[in-house]
Amino acid sequence: MNVLRRVSLAVLLSACGLLGTGPDDDPAGRYELSLVNGSPAPYRIPGSATGIKIAGRIVVLTRQKTFQDEVTLQVTTASGMHLVPILRAGTYRHDVPRLTLDFEDGNVVEGEVDRGTMTFTDGGMDFVLKR
Repeated sequence: MNVLRRVSLAVLLSACGLLGTGPDDDPAGRYELSLVNGSPAPYRIPGSATGIKIAGRIVVLTRQKTFQDEVTLQVTTASGMHLVPILRAGTYRHDVPRLTLDFEDGNVVEGEVDRGTMTFTDGGMDFVLKR
């Protein structure tokens, strides 16, 4: 196969989304919870009361190297089920594919961003989020 055909095929496959372009150089975007410790939400937090679960998580990375993290807890009490949002923010560093989230409260979480998938461990739990 000559060079022109190979380049044409690569361009066509890339345009159709069939050819990966490598790790994300720009991780900015909105990532939504896919899995916690390999299970979908809602996920019961290990060691917590039986009525507390992670219902969702959204992490938004900006091009200005800041982020916002919203964890939604599902809390069940005698009065019913309630959704409780927990908002945190900070700055991040990205060294393909490594990602470091520096929270304003001093907490640091390290993970990776690769092809639209963010993975990290936080609070002893493994999170997978998808863009």
